Amino acid sequence: MAFASALLAQSQLPARSPVLEKACLESACFQMYAAYRLYLRELAQQYVLPDESFEDAEALQQAFFQDQRISPEVAELIELLGRNGSWLSGLLRNYRLLFERSGAGRSLSQTPGSDVGGLIGTVQLSAESLSVEDLSGCLTSFQDVLQRQRQSMLEC
Repeated sequence: MAFASALLAQSQLPARSPVLEKACLESACFQMYAAYRLYLRELAQQYVLPDESFEDAEALQQAFFQDQRISPEVAELIELLGRNGSWLSGLLRNYRLLFERSGAGRSLSQTPGSDVGGLIGTVQLSAESLSVEDLSGCLTSFQDVLQRQRQSMLEC
């Protein structure tokens, strides 16, 4: 989370280039996604679930159900995923557009069956899809979730 915060701050410096701003925003998105995955692992460890890497909140919720338990933290994540426009659904949407190979994020030079000569394809996103404001809001909301969860664990 500290890396994402630093990257967002860097992207707002007055003498930045558009390439640096885009790199900082994409990197901040990646750092927040990594923090989300680590948070899932942390929840599994705190509730002493079998040691495995959970891809998403749904898989973690399924592990709780198999163990005949529930987690309010995971229930909150599931609720956020189901809510259109939530910080978590926005984060995961941006991450998928940036880093997962899918038809939605391909540029024209990366159409199915085309040969790009072994080069890494680029992803074209509109300016509105990744903004400092959206990512900053996501970061703040995620930090709030983490703070609430850690506070409740201290009370246990």
